Amino acid sequence: MGGCRGLLAGPRAALVTLLVLVSFAACESARNDFRYLEIGYNFKPVLYDLGANSACAEDFKDRCANAVKVSQEQYNGILSRLDGNGTNYLADAKVRSPIYSCLREGEKFSDSMDEAYTQQCMDLLDDFQQKNTNLERLKLLSSCKKDLDALGCVERKKNPVTCLSKSNEAISQRCAVRLTKMKSKFAGRLEQDVPLLRACEDDVKMLCRARTNKISCLKSKAGSPKMSEACKREVHRRKVEESEDIRFNKYLFSVCALDREQHCKDVPFGQGRIVTCLEKFYGGLQAECKSAIKQTIIDKQKDSTLDVRFRLLCKEDAQNLCPMEFEVLEDPFEINLGGKLKKCMRNATLKGEVKNAECKEHLLFMMEQTRKYTELDPTLVEACEKEKHLCEAHNFLECLREEVMAGNVLSQRCEQALVYKDIQAAADIKLKTHMSAACHAEHMTFCDGVDNNLSPGNVITCLEDHFDNPMFGKKCKRKVQRDLAYTTRDIRMLATTYQSCQYEIAELCDDVQPGGGRVVACLKESRNKIAGGKCRSAIMRLMKISATNWKLDWSTYFDCEEDADSLCYGKRDAGVHTCLRENYDFLSAKCKARQDVLMEAESEAVQVNVKLANKCSGAITKYCSDVEDEGGKVLSCLQGYVDDESFPKVCLKALTHHMNITGRLMPMGPKLKTDCAEDVNNVCMWSNLKEDGSQTLDSAILRCLVSKSEQVRPQCKQTLQQRVLYLLRNYQQGNPATQVCDKDVKRLCHVSPNLAGLVEVGSIYKCLLKNQETIGGDCFFVLTMPKSNKMARDETTVEPLYQEESFKNYLSNIEDRMRRMEGSGSGSGSSVNSTFMVAFLLLSLAAVGFSGYYYKSRGAGGGGNVVYRELRA
Repeated sequence: MGGCRGLLAGPRAALVTLLVLVSFAACESARNDFRYLEIGYNFKPVLYDLGANSACAEDFKDRCANAVKVSQEQYNGILSRLDGNGTNYLADAKVRSPIYSCLREGEKFSDSMDEAYTQQCMDLLDDFQQKNTNLERLKLLSSCKKDLDALGCVERKKNPVTCLSKSNEAISQRCAVRLTKMKSKFAGRLEQDVPLLRACEDDVKMLCRARTNKISCLKSKAGSPKMSEACKREVHRRKVEESEDIRFNKYLFSVCALDREQHCKDVPFGQGRIVTCLEKFYGGLQAECKSAIKQTIIDKQKDSTLDVRFRLLCKEDAQNLCPMEFEVLEDPFEINLGGKLKKCMRNATLKGEVKNAECKEHLLFMMEQTRKYTELDPTLVEACEKEKHLCEAHNFLECLREEVMAGNVLSQRCEQALVYKDIQAAADIKLKTHMSAACHAEHMTFCDGVDNNLSPGNVITCLEDHFDNPMFGKKCKRKVQRDLAYTTRDIRMLATTYQSCQYEIAELCDDVQPGGGRVVACLKESRNKIAGGKCRSAIMRLMKISATNWKLDWSTYFDCEEDADSLCYGKRDAGVHTCLRENYDFLSAKCKARQDVLMEAESEAVQVNVKLANKCSGAITKYCSDVEDEGGKVLSCLQGYVDDESFPKVCLKALTHHMNITGRLMPMGPKLKTDCAEDVNNVCMWSNLKEDGSQTLDSAILRCLVSKSEQVRPQCKQTLQQRVLYLLRNYQQGNPATQVCDKDVKRLCHVSPNLAGLVEVGSIYKCLLKNQETIGGDCFFVLTMPKSNKMARDETTVEPLYQEESFKNYLSNIEDRMRRMEGSGSGSGSSVNSTFMVAFLLLSLAAVGFSGYYYKSRGAGGGGNVVYRELRA
């Protein structure tokens, strides 16, 4: 009353008197119309009930006399239970508004009564309803008394709502229900969030004066440097609370009402479940709801404390796997953006280290969403701001990949962000959204039993291994091949290979910068230094894939692109490799290097050369089933059986084609390199081995080994003899092993050496045998070098000796020829000592006793035709 009485002490002018009377009337009305309870805890006084002398006094005097009595008794009871020491702690008070409730109940029947409520009373009832908000706080204190007593929160008396919300300890169900109802009821009303209102009072005036929804405005301005730190902390606290339940965010709850009813009708409230459900239908949400959910997802990506599902499901894993970053979850209400924690947990998920299945599912879902809808990834959007004009928003990520494939250079920040996204996607096909959608049927058909949990990227690897299957869909095949062509640029994007080769990368390629296909190329070049195991298998697998299609290896594609365009236009897949090798002399140095590596690998392991492996599968099973497919052993084995009458012609053709190409470009071959490595150091002086434009180091070594074949170890000699025999049968001009016979081939066989590859296999060899009497000494030495070995190997399979005059003449000619070579002492044949010649003659004569070989004329020479003869053993 003191404040109201003070108004009467003013001047007695008529106008002033009138104003004073009006003010006094208003004061009296405010004092008498409502009754309040002071409950403390920094709350405004609670609106208790209508006053006994209110504007409705006449209306409830007869109708609600009992309610007036109950209201007074209840009010006195509450006052008696308030704490007398000034804390104003409210105990278990069950507050009602008896007079107001009575009038509202009677209002339903006012039309049938003799007299309705006065207009003044009806207005008062509406006013009471609007102001009766603090009653929920009174109910909260009533329901949460024991919880507040138990909490050690320093703010429990000042801000009990904040205290309860921040509590790490579980609160009673009764208190939790009441707290949820209260937050839901007051969501979006700044005046009901006292800590936020007080901390941001000046910020609201400065930043949000013209905005109706003050809370939404404050959240949107949270990053502004103009906002005070105190306000930022309270805004963050508010956002953390809103993340727990969509009902706490009035705007989100309102704009997503229809989508929630359509998509998430049966999903319970709380723990962020409704928002997570809406995120799953992000692409089909209505515009306003989609925009709001988009901002929610972006906030989650930037700050893990705003992701309530992450906080609930991943806490234990985060504490174990990311202890340094985990502190942000210990007090999520403090501003400490948890982006680093999310990144750490994403990496742990991709490595298969996260144990909680629900946590892993949640993290994978978030990664899948940001890859499918790149606008939800703030890091990528900010990093690739300069590239926005290149790509449309709906296909931004795939478009960036195509730009890189086309050779266009992205900004450094965008490149780094893109690489990180692709490294993430390598672990799970779900993160390769376009491939996952296109390959669902193939996934079920070929890789249904593949467990991606055992090793990241297993499903992707499985699809890559089967894309050549006839049952594989064309759309899926294109996606898999395109993805493989792109991911070989960085081994970290090849999850299974990267995981299998961690040690080898550190040991062999530690100084190689990731990217540009460099690490993959390094491992391929160092494959023979990898001692078996998963890594070698993974590298050989990549080489096999690249052999089937030149575009499926980043380094090969970019190093040979110009060569392929100019030399091999119209060729496809593996045909480009064949074309490039046929035009080897015209290739750029970079492309030559790539082809050399692949040809060496194809010669070392038949599995890398898919065409040869398919054509010769039967022959390998029959002749070489117990031979390891490494070091060229299988190829060498097959070469030893090409004379067998049952040797498959389709395999012989494929083998000949392979050897014709690699024999010229890689004359040594992998097995000869291995078996003669020690002999090269012993018998071939490195100072005499010159590499120039006409001969490579391999060529010089092979030439040396052939000329000094009697000085090498038996293992080397046997492999060398086999190699020379094969090269004679598949004669090519300029081969270092047989080059000494080029002039004789032209002179005696009437075949230009550069056309030797076009004649029947073995025909030139037979021609040289027929004309052995007239060939040069160096050529004769090469021609006879493999015979003793071949006869010894086929000793058990020779046919009975045919006593033909031609065979006797052949032996006689050999003896005469060798004597003349010994007497002349000229040419490379002079290196053959008399001991060797005698031994060879004795061996040949001994062969007559138990075996033989004969010549069967298949045609007559002359007129430039090749003389065809068949050697049988």
